[in-house]
Amino acid sequence: MFTPVSFATSSFTEKMAAAVRSAGASLPASYYGSIDGNNPVIQKFEQEVESFVGYMKKCSAPGYKKAQNEACSRGSNILFDLWNKFEPRLPKNYYYAKMLEMGDFLVQVKKYHLALWQCYGRYLQRFGSRAIEEITDVNTFKEVYFPDGLETDTASFTFQALQGRSICSYQVVVDADPKLQNTESVDRCGQILAFLRLIIQVVLPREPLCWLVYNGTVHIYSISRHLMSLGHSAKVLEYLLWASISMESSIPLLGTSYLTWRTTLYSAVCQCYYDCKASYHAETFARRGLVKISELSQLESMSSAPQSAATEAAFRQATVKMATMIFKRVVFESRRKPKGLLRPKQRSNLKDVQNKGIDHLSWPRTATERLLVDMFEGSSAQFLAILEALSDSNRRILQSGLSAADNEVEILDVYAELFFAGQEIIAGGGGSSHHSPHGSAEHQVLGGLVQERPLISYATLGSDGIPLSTVVKFVKLAYSYEHWETFDALVDITLDHLRKQNIPQYKGDEQALELLLAMEPFSSNRKHRRQASHMDDDSDMDGGLPLTQGSIRSLASSDEIVYLAEVLYSYTLTPFNSKQVDKDMVVDAVSFLWTRCRNVFQKVQTGSVDSKFLLKIDNPEKWVHVLSIIHEMLNWCGVGVADPSLTAEVALRLALLLETATVTDWSAHRKAAVREKAASQATKQKDLPQDDNEERIILVTSQTHKTDSLGVVEDTSKVSVSPGRPDTEAFTQSRASLYTTSVLHQHTPPAAAHSPGRAGQGHPGGVTCQDCHGPAGRTVYC
Repeated sequence: MFTPVSFATSSFTEKMAAAVRSAGASLPASYYGSIDGNNPVIQKFEQEVESFVGYMKKCSAPGYKKAQNEACSRGSNILFDLWNKFEPRLPKNYYYAKMLEMGDFLVQVKKYHLALWQCYGRYLQRFGSRAIEEITDVNTFKEVYFPDGLETDTASFTFQALQGRSICSYQVVVDADPKLQNTESVDRCGQILAFLRLIIQVVLPREPLCWLVYNGTVHIYSISRHLMSLGHSAKVLEYLLWASISMESSIPLLGTSYLTWRTTLYSAVCQCYYDCKASYHAETFARRGLVKISELSQLESMSSAPQSAATEAAFRQATVKMATMIFKRVVFESRRKPKGLLRPKQRSNLKDVQNKGIDHLSWPRTATERLLVDMFEGSSAQFLAILEALSDSNRRILQSGLSAADNEVEILDVYAELFFAGQEIIAGGGGSSHHSPHGSAEHQVLGGLVQERPLISYATLGSDGIPLSTVVKFVKLAYSYEHWETFDALVDITLDHLRKQNIPQYKGDEQALELLLAMEPFSSNRKHRRQASHMDDDSDMDGGLPLTQGSIRSLASSDEIVYLAEVLYSYTLTPFNSKQVDKDMVVDAVSFLWTRCRNVFQKVQTGSVDSKFLLKIDNPEKWVHVLSIIHEMLNWCGVGVADPSLTAEVALRLALLLETATVTDWSAHRKAAVREKAASQATKQKDLPQDDNEERIILVTSQTHKTDSLGVVEDTSKVSVSPGRPDTEAFTQSRASLYTTSVLHQHTPPAAAHSPGRAGQGHPGGVTCQDCHGPAGRTVYC
């Protein structure tokens, strides 16, 4: 009888312990006394929250790989169970505060969906399921979210949740459509901005909630800046204006600690006006902002407390920003001819000013430079004003064109003077410094370079000098406005200086300048080609001046289309940070290359069943090579998301070419092409003196070929050069290359037969041909 009694007693004890644990697991935190760190419910909750936060940080870390058996919804499931377990046990306000705090953390680690549905959305469920586009006025807003008024304990939580839901909704839209290509995405962003403005309108009269006003302006600015970069400045102007006025209307936000942010909002409004071609309103608003800054400075000077260095820097930076926005219009309007006034059109000759030298005419030399001296202190602030005056969001760098119409002589003069002044500042002039014309060529052109920092930081201090990244931006603007003299004077030396730095930070700038040089030969408006001038300079090579990496123009490829394709392909070979690459330039260059390539194929291809159209193209291997690079660059840029039809057309065209190439007998075509070309070369040589021009024909003496990963034929044959008139029969019997190069003996030094190319080490981005003895890469027709 003893054993059954013992067994029954043990079973009863276990049941009682389980019952106690079950009751303890459901007891609220108030049962254990005060709500603090010693409360066991609070301790358990904090432990589980800490464990979840650690897991989310690990998931958000770069290089994290999810376990094979781990569910994709693990984080959502953990958080869902956590809220369900502790919601009935925690005090209401404590629970709401922790939920919104978790939402803010998830926003920081960019888990927007999780923050939207499990934090902000969960909190707002108790107010119903009204969409934000249905709430358009203050009365409806208060009826839905504040039925008990704005004096409740949870009012601040509700405002915080509404702002959090708005910013997460915007991030969800951006994740689905980064470039906002769909009109629905743009409309959704507009609704979010309107709702944020409505929140600020309700919060603004309550000074204790001024931090919500500040956060709301930050969210409005972030969304508006993204829309401005995509060409929607007109749609966000009213919201940026509202944000600026809201900062002025909140008394706690009028202090000097918020002056920098107010100035940022003022500058964004002015930029919107300039984007909308409303320069008068931009200047007016900038002058208004300058008055507000001056009023705040006067109030600050009346204070008995001494002004700190940070406050002085904030006032100087605000003044520089507003003065820059004013200069952007004044520099042109002050020179514009009044209507009804007749006077002869006179163009200023800047070459004469430049040729006089610094000893005869020092800075400031032109009306634009005198205006810069009057408005700004230091060459850094002056160069910042020049960049802002030349910047135009409606222009794309590679889609170059004149700065103004030919009949606007005064405006053309202003642009020329701006580039003239910018070039002088880059050389070390302007500001309080004096440009010395002595020293090396690089020092004469880039004498004003300083350590890499944001240009506004130098402008705030009123110092002289500019960082290298701003010089690259200036060179891009010179190309865009077709100021070729400035472009020619800076591009080679700047590119050579970037290569010498050998810093990953400048790789994107180096590639951008390479792309500009590759695109320049296709500019139809350029009257004087640099290539011709460099060939004239190369005629003096016998005098002992060696070729350098800076003289890259004289070493240009004979086929500019292929060189441009190789420069673009080099982007895929260099690791870049996403912020370092100017995607607009790459997309424009690829589009231009595709237009040229498509025109070639459309001339000879009569339909999809025409399998012989490749035989009608001159140098078909080159066009297959170029088209393969176009296809790869479209995938690299992600153009398929914005224009899937273009990507599909290129892919189908490339597939058709490769399929046709496999069934085409190239031998007969090669023999006929070589025979015809050799005959034409023999005819041309009869009309040319044998001593002046000698034809060198590159012969392929073997038939070794291989195919790279893109299906492009790469010739690994041995090459021999035959001077004089070619033997037509020898060409016919051998598989001769379709490429012939005409070399002027008296202009080309022997060392330059295979130039190192523009990248400094072989061809662009490390891609070299087989005869340049560089790293292996794609076939380059050099």
